[in-house]
Amino acid sequence: MADSPQANSVTILGIDPGTRIAGFGILEAGPGGVKWVRHGAIKAPGKAEYSRRLLHLADRLEELIRVYKPDEIAVEKAFFGRSIRSAFTMGEGRGVIILTAARAGVPYFEYDPTQVKKATTGNGRAQKTQVQKAIKHHLKLPEAPSPSDAADALAIAFCHALFRKSKLLGRTLDSKAKQRHNRGNKS
Repeated sequence: MADSPQANSVTILGIDPGTRIAGFGILEAGPGGVKWVRHGAIKAPGKAEYSRRLLHLADRLEELIRVYKPDEIAVEKAFFGRSIRSAFTMGEGRGVIILTAARAGVPYFEYDPTQVKKATTGNGRAQKTQVQKAIKHHLKLPEAPSPSDAADALAIAFCHALFRKSKLLGRTLDSKAKQRHNRGNKS
C-alpha cells in the first residue's frame, strides 16, 4: 500500500464543540491537497437532560471515529466571548470530545477561533458567513456548508491541515539543513 496515492494522506475530523449542536467536518489531507469527505451536525435530542446530551455527543463521536477512522482530531479552543456560563458548557463539551478522542487513541489538536478564521479567510475577526464562503472556495464545494456549526468544523479541520503541512514542511527543511550541516563538517 506504500505506493497508493492515499499512503501519505491523513483523515482529519474537525469539531466545533457544543452540547446542543456540535458541528463536525471530515477532510482528507495529502500531497494532492485537502479534500472534503463529509460534514454535518450532532444535535442533542429535544429537551434531554444535560448528562444525556453529553452522552449523545460522545456516542455520535465514537460512531464517526469508528466509521471514518480519523488519524487526527482538531477542536476549537474555549473562549469567553459570550458568558462564563456558556464558556463552562462549551468546556464540558470539549471535555467529552477530548475524552472520546483519547479513548479511541486518536491525537487531538486545539486552535483558537482567531487562528481558524485567519487560516481560512485571512482575517482573524471574520464573520461566520465569510468563513462559510471561504470553506466553500477552499474545498471546491457546490454551496456553502450548512449549518454554520458544520462550516466551523470544516474550517477547524482545514486550519489543522494547513498547520500540519507547515509543521511537516518545517521538519523536512530542518532535517535537510542538518544533513547539509553534517555533510559540511565531515573531513
